[in-house]
Amino acid sequence: MSKVFTLDTLSPNGVLVYLNDQLLCHGTDYVFTIEGFVNISATLAVGDEVEIYEYDTTDACFVPTTPTKLGLYPAYKPEIFLDTTYQTPKTVIQGHDGSITFAYGDFRDNLILDFERRIYNNLKQKYNTDIFDITDFQGGNFRDTGFNNIDINNAVTVPPRVLTVKYLKTSKPGSISTSTVPKYSNIYIPLHLHSSGPLN
Repeated sequence: MSKVFTLDTLSPNGVLVYLNDQLLCHGTDYVFTIEGFVNISATLAVGDEVEIYEYDTTDACFVPTTPTKLGLYPAYKPEIFLDTTYQTPKTVIQGHDGSITFAYGDFRDNLILDFERRIYNNLKQKYNTDIFDITDFQGGNFRDTGFNNIDINNAVTVPPRVLTVKYLKTSKPGSISTSTVPKYSNIYIPLHLHSSGPLN
């Protein structure tokens, strides 16, 4: 590489490493050294082609940041795999934020995977549970957040159209003005105002 690169400090720079036209994943397939080299741990064979692309800036890529990119949610290695948790196993694509997308079975799968790996390989703000721990809010079988399933399911229930925050007007905590709220019978206010009941 032309200069030392690290993901440990914030910068507009970016580096992508390809092996035989497949984008590798930082941390599992390669790491950056303090001398300015790339140490590839993926299996290599004679005749393999390694390409390293350096970018002076990744600013203005016009892709909104995700909670994972901001360090507010864990990162997951993007990959295509057979998800056997469905009754009929499905091939899926796991994104950098753990999102799961059904695979199309054509060229789109590799496009999505490449896109997700580009984000994953440029995560510079590590998820730190000392700053923000998602499990404080996300329940589980052995984790009590103080919210039950009914509270979560009734936080905001809407018809196919999405209710946005601009419809909710509060004058003080625990009260809500419904004058600008569409008249849907099954819309409930967010959790922090849940005690006020349904909007009529």
